[in-house]
Amino acid sequence: MQGSADLNARTPEAPSAPEAPSTPAPSAPDREQSLWEAAARSERRRLAREIHDQLGSTLALTLRFLELAELTGESDPAAARSHARRAREGVDQAIRDARSLITDLGGGQGASPAPPSLRREIQDFLRSADPTGLDVHIRVTGDEHGTDRGLRQEAFLIIREALRNVLAHAGASQAWVDVRFSRTELRAGVRDDGSGFPIATGHPTRYGLTAMRERAESVGGTVTVSSSPHHGTRVDLVLPAPAGRRARR
Repeated sequence: MQGSADLNARTPEAPSAPEAPSTPAPSAPDREQSLWEAAARSERRRLAREIHDQLGSTLALTLRFLELAELTGESDPAAARSHARRAREGVDQAIRDARSLITDLGGGQGASPAPPSLRREIQDFLRSADPTGLDVHIRVTGDEHGTDRGLRQEAFLIIREALRNVLAHAGASQAWVDVRFSRTELRAGVRDDGSGFPIATGHPTRYGLTAMRERAESVGGTVTVSSSPHHGTRVDLVLPAPAGRRARR
């Protein structure tokens, strides 16, 4: 029959597509360079946190007292002198903080004195900040003495940053700090009755929140923030103790 196709005829095969060239594995020097760059980025973030949380916090308070001294200079000279004195104390503290950072960066060694209790550190910060119009209620439970010193210091720096945000932005009249020590972890919460903010748009001190989270993550912990307009803000911190971290692996 004319016009019929030969079903047994072999269809010519289409030429196969050329294989994509394989990506060569990075060489040992390239891998070493990538690791070095990642370590450098991590170290820069750590330094940024230390400068922000220690030196930056002290300088922010110093500026606040200088502004108060200017505002009250003519109307209340005695108050202005008091604010100026507090500002001078802040400068002195900033110098000590800077020296401490330089010592740490230089790898300075030597036994450091035992730090005061966490409650005392929080109270000392609030006393230096002079939170006029804000009542801060502090509760600390559990055995603090069995907690790793470095872990407790990280907790204080995070709590201090949370309180600094309350003082600077919340417009609150009440704040609560609740710290619980246990064998496996340290938990803390800082909440206030201030103006709050919409989580979706972020906090006005976004870097401060980022620094808190990074500081917690550096020791295996977490920081969570909850807030809404006119309903205050809450910061929750969980830091696993070194033994707790080993047990979870």
